[in-house]
This record gives sequence, structure tokens and C-alpha cells, in this order.
Amino acid sequence: MRTDHPNAIFRNRTPVLLGVVAILQLLDWHSTLTAPHGRHESNKLLNWISQWISFAYELTLIKAAFLLLLAIGYLYWRAHKGMYELEYGLCLAVLIVVYGCVVLNNYLS
Repeated sequence: MRTDHPNAIFRNRTPVLLGVVAILQLLDWHSTLTAPHGRHESNKLLNWISQWISFAYELTLIKAAFLLLLAIGYLYWRAHKGMYELEYGLCLAVLIVVYGCVVLNNYLS
């Protein structure tokens, strides 16, 4: 691996970051659906949509759509390796921190 390029530290780490985001999405789905009795979803949009379909189906559809977007992001990254690699990696890292906190909160509460 070349270290003279400013983006070298993030080279080939994007698929790993995308995988971590996907795993966190699945953990968020699981932790939300298995929440203890008395806990409820605080997202008003999800609560509003659940008037028409069950919350479990709604959450599953939303998480599946997000996983599809991650797959599209991976395909885009493969087609444009090296373009905005640092920025893409940093955005994924921020997403990992945020979803990591959400998942921890869901399981610890």
C-alpha cells in the first residue's frame, strides 16, 4: 500500500465500512423489534406510517431499502474507486458512530 497519497489510509477500507453499516442496520432492526414491553418507537414518521401497516413490516421494509442503498453505494464506489475516497470513508465513519450509538442505546435501555 502506498502511503504517499493523502487518501491511502482509506484505500480499500470502503467495503469494510459499508459492511459495518449493514451489520449495524441489522442490529438496529433486531433491537427495535425485540425491545422490552413498554418501550416504543420515538420516530414520529414511523409511528405515523404504522397506522396503515404493522410496525414490524414497516421497519423491515425501511431497513431493506437502506440495505439496498448501501449495495448501490458499494457499486458506485467500485465504479469510481479513488474519487472522493476520503470523503466517502469519513461519511461512512460518521454513520457508523451514529448507528453504533443508536444500537447501544436500544440494547442497553
